[in-house]
Amino acid sequence: MKKWQIIAIGITTAAVIMGGVTYAGFSYLGGILKPTVAAAEQTATAPAATPIVLPNKYTLNNFEFDFRRYNSINGQMVLYNGEMTSVALLPQADRTKAINSALSTPAEVAKALGYIHAKFNETLASYNQGSYDTLSYIQETDGTLTIAPNYLFDERLTHQPEVYLRMADVIGNEKAAKYLCNAAALVEIAVKNEDIQAILYAHRIIHNVDSFIINRPSEGEEPYSAAKIAEGVAYIEKQ
Repeated sequence: MKKWQIIAIGITTAAVIMGGVTYAGFSYLGGILKPTVAAAEQTATAPAATPIVLPNKYTLNNFEFDFRRYNSINGQMVLYNGEMTSVALLPQADRTKAINSALSTPAEVAKALGYIHAKFNETLASYNQGSYDTLSYIQETDGTLTIAPNYLFDERLTHQPEVYLRMADVIGNEKAAKYLCNAAALVEIAVKNEDIQAILYAHRIIHNVDSFIINRPSEGEEPYSAAKIAEGVAYIEKQ
């Protein structure tokens, strides 16, 4: 066999081998890529899942006051103009919007009444122990004594007339609504005049609404509470 024929056969054989290797390589690569491409095409054609949008409890329109943790509405925070802001700093119209959002159903009102009732009970317990019969003093840096502030009449949860008026609008019970309006008037008198008697009357109203009208309506009103509420209404009329 001539030398040039041997060289030609070698070249042809090498080309065949390389072609086979190249084909095998492309076949293997195609086997890897096909599932990926198919998955990508399936993902592209599949309908997008609807995102779950959870309510933001800090916005004015969907706000939930943490009545258990905070003994003040003003101490709670709300998302306002993109920043966390104290409710105390809101314009009155937006403050009202937040309160209306927090108390928008009879169930929310009933829940809040339970917390408010408990806070009133704390005040009553302190009163019965004589906590408000004596003055407390603070010693200043120069040694002089000054009368300590009376925090009984601060802006705590139980002292918010606007809360009771909102409850009256939402509660869905005519008698309870009337009583809650009376409670609003009494706490306004209490804070303005530092009047413990007005607070005690307001407590009696809240006790009656929470314990009987809302939670045990079949039992009717408690006679003692009904009598005290009548006294409270007369007290309002005298102011």
